[in-house]
Amino acid sequence: MPLALNLDDVPGLDGFAVRVFYSRSTRAHGIPITSGTLEILMFDGAPVGTTAAFPVPLRIWPFTAEQLKQFSTRTSLGVGYQLVLCWGDSQPTGDHLTVVARYRPSTGPALLSPPSSISTGMN
Repeated sequence: MPLALNLDDVPGLDGFAVRVFYSRSTRAHGIPITSGTLEILMFDGAPVGTTAAFPVPLRIWPFTAEQLKQFSTRTSLGVGYQLVLCWGDSQPTGDHLTVVARYRPSTGPALLSPPSSISTGMN
């Protein structure tokens, strides 16, 4: 479950934390990402419909498989990636933002997570 955070000494939210698990249909637990790119997409507002209906993301954070190693954690759910991301100048305007994880393998189509809504408490 993603969570909005205050990441600096200035009052107010300016980022969020999210944990991402990658798995395959043949294995229920999270497995390491060893190739391709994991992207975290942030959208303004709460999710409506499918991810195909979303507008252009406010911000995208890309991570190569090599970069992800430093964020790797092992839990009872398997290997996951704990990411703390600052939205900088891409601040959401409403009381919610939506986060989607997109995995772009080296070959084949991209995989999208279901959208997750985060309350910003701004309104």
